[in-house]
Amino acid sequence: MNKPDPAREVEDEARELKWNGDLTGALVLRKRLELMLNQVNAPAARQATNLNWIAFLAICVGDLSEAERAARRTVLLYRPVAGDRDERLATYLMMLACVLAERRKFSEATAHAEEAIAMFRRHHGADSQFVRDREAAIARMRIQDTHHYIER
Repeated sequence: MNKPDPAREVEDEARELKWNGDLTGALVLRKRLELMLNQVNAPAARQATNLNWIAFLAICVGDLSEAERAARRTVLLYRPVAGDRDERLATYLMMLACVLAERRKFSEATAHAEEAIAMFRRHHGADSQFVRDREAAIARMRIQDTHHYIER
């Protein structure tokens, strides 16, 4: 008999709220999940995935300080377990860069974006549309464009 996984239940509920457009509710549940995963010392990869969702949802609801906290913690937790060609780390670095750009911290944002794009190039190839789209974002960061970096 399988034991119920309360963390998985909260995660599922948060996912459902997000898909139904209740981003604030999803954020509340993702933050609750963060505490749960931390208490049971869940694997870094699982915690990082949840934190990246917190960063995204926090941006969407306009809580940029929470987005920055979560994005920084995502990278902090995940970097030590990431492989050499780990695209997930690149994704988390790009999220951090976008959060920082949203907060007008362009110099730091650009540094993280450059690291992410270098990793994306190795994975996707320099000529891929995916990489070109990320390069367009970093070009905006370099000129301190204040429009949104994460689609809401």
